[in-house]
Amino acid sequence: QAFLGRLEKRAKLMEGRPAIDFAVVNMDGKKGKLSDYKGKVLYVDFWATWCMPCLGEMPYFNELSKQFPNIQFVGISLDDNTEVWLNKLKGDADHGKVLELFSTDPLVRTGWDITGIPRFLLIDKDFKIISASAPRPSEKDVIIPLLEKYNKK
Repeated sequence: QAFLGRLEKRAKLMEGRPAIDFAVVNMDGKKGKLSDYKGKVLYVDFWATWCMPCLGEMPYFNELSKQFPNIQFVGISLDDNTEVWLNKLKGDADHGKVLELFSTDPLVRTGWDITGIPRFLLIDKDFKIISASAPRPSEKDVIIPLLEKYNKK
């Protein structure tokens, strides 16, 4: 029974399935949903200020965002506190063209089956899953060809 439940959960994250939507807040405090940004391919980075591997991927993510203008790069903080998140972002010199969002919506962890971060997603312009476990930005030999494929209008 446990195995079937796990299998069913993973099946929801297969390529071509509708992306799981959840509530987000932007840096100005405006509330919305991740689906508000559909229309472009989304490369999503789940991260937190306390996660050293997440912070290590950030410069690569920011740099790639400048190279692929037809892809919307989205950083989603899973911190518990918006103030800590905002202070981190204000302290950073360069975010590239990354849209920074914040979410405490439980659907992030349960819907996307997030057990560890950083975690990267690719979602197509119609808000369907391309990859629920996309390569990290530092894995340039894998991620760049993938982003090139989806960077076309």
